[in-house]
Amino acid sequence: MTTVRLKYVHGFRDRHGKVHYYFRYRGERWRLPAPGTESFATAYDGLLAHIRANPLTCRHNVEFMPGSLGWAIERFLASPLYNERAQTTKQNYRRVLDQLRQSYGTGLLRDLQPRHVRGRYATRLPRPLPQFRIPIAPRSNSLRDRRQWA
Repeated sequence: MTTVRLKYVHGFRDRHGKVHYYFRYRGERWRLPAPGTESFATAYDGLLAHIRANPLTCRHNVEFMPGSLGWAIERFLASPLYNERAQTTKQNYRRVLDQLRQSYGTGLLRDLQPRHVRGRYATRLPRPLPQFRIPIAPRSNSLRDRRQWA
C-alpha cells in the first residue's frame, strides 16, 4: 500500500492512542475528518481554496510579544495613522517596516538605544557624512587679520 502525503496535512497520535489530522498553514490549524472519507476530501479542498483566495488573511508564523519592536510595528500598521497615508507612502513604509520586523522584531522597545538606530542607518550610507567647518573670523583688531578675511 502506498502512502500519499498531502500538502499542509499533519497527523499525530494523542496520549490515548487516537489519531488526529489537521490542516496547518502559517500558524493556523483546522481539524480534518479521518482520511479516506468523502468529508475529508471536501474539507481539504475547501481549505485549499480558502488559503488560495485569502493568502493575507492568515496570520504570520510569528506573533510578537507586547513591548517588542515587531508588536509596535504591527500596531502601527493596523492604526488609522498608517491607513490615512497615500498608497505609495504606505508601500514605502511597509517595505522598510517589514525589513525591520524581520531583522529586529523580537527585540524589546525598552532596550532600544539611539546607538542602535545610528548603527542601522550607518550601514546603509556609502561613506561617512562629511563634517563641514564654517570659518569664523578672528576677533582681532589688527589690520593684517582683517585683510585676511576680506
